[in-house]
Amino acid sequence: MITKFKLFELSDNLVLPDGSETSFKDPSTLPFYYFKDELWIGDWGESHGSITRKIMDFLGDKLNNVGEIWDHVEHQGRLFFRDKVISFWNIPNRIKFTEIVNELEKKTDMDIWNTGFKLELVRGSSISKDEFDKFTDYKNLDDNERLWGETKFIPIEEYKFVQTKSKKSLGYKLAVNSGD
Repeated sequence: MITKFKLFELSDNLVLPDGSETSFKDPSTLPFYYFKDELWIGDWGESHGSITRKIMDFLGDKLNNVGEIWDHVEHQGRLFFRDKVISFWNIPNRIKFTEIVNELEKKTDMDIWNTGFKLELVRGSSISKDEFDKFTDYKNLDDNERLWGETKFIPIEEYKFVQTKSKKSLGYKLAVNSGD
């Protein structure tokens, strides 16, 4: 039985529950990640590179190369505000997820909790089929299985466990989005 799947959303483009697609270039999306334990938010409708440029400007001469930034990056994701979806490269544990959403609300001055936002949940290398199947799906899986594997969109308030991707699949992600 095959239980491992590639990353689905790739943090740039997203197939929504109704089968329509949206892109990171949509002006209602925001990339984010943590750099040295501080949440950084990119520009509306831009790639994660917009965050990297902000950090480079902030650090100035203290930075030798961009790799120094990526050595300290974690919890990369994107808010699809219009579509009310949060997506991550690697979904953090529930405690960190809660901290991230709270901080995103504070920094964006927008409500996320209890407003209908859903978390894109991808059955990955560390999630068993039984664990994945515990969540009620809020869309038709057939729309998204065609390319990347099983994906569910669950209300963010229901998220209760850790999902991580293997280093191999993350390497695939970074290779696909080398410009991001």
